[in-house]
Amino acid sequence: QDLIVAAVSEGIKRSQEMMAEEMSKVTGGIKIPGLT
Repeated sequence: QDLIVAAVSEGIKRSQEMMAEEMSKVTGGIKIPGLT
């Protein structure tokens, strides 16, 4: 069960990092308060 929790949290972390990368591409690296 701990493995499942770890896998899920890892997946969430990775998807958040990918989202942040995509956002920085879209905004040209500009940090928009509230979005990141």
